[in-house]
Amino acid sequence: MKLIEIYRNAVKAIMGDTIKWRPGLELYGYLPSPGAMTLFKDGKPIARAEGQHGWFRVGKPGVYRLEATRGGKPLKNAQVVFMSG
Repeated sequence: MKLIEIYRNAVKAIMGDTIKWRPGLELYGYLPSPGAMTLFKDGKPIARAEGQHGWFRVGKPGVYRLEATRGGKPLKNAQVVFMSG
């Protein structure tokens, strides 16, 4: 899975980064071939995307984790971004 990228006015963050949350932030995940991505906020699943690309709106500060699977099997370690309030 490609590094997580956070977009809003060209702001980018990668796995393990801490950024200041602002309204309008979106998280983007990319897989080299189709699969499923699940976005977790503070340990709870909040969104899911199928395919190679996933765009997720980030509604509040928290700890966001993106997990990828294909055929129900994990593709790579979870990727985490911390968003402070």
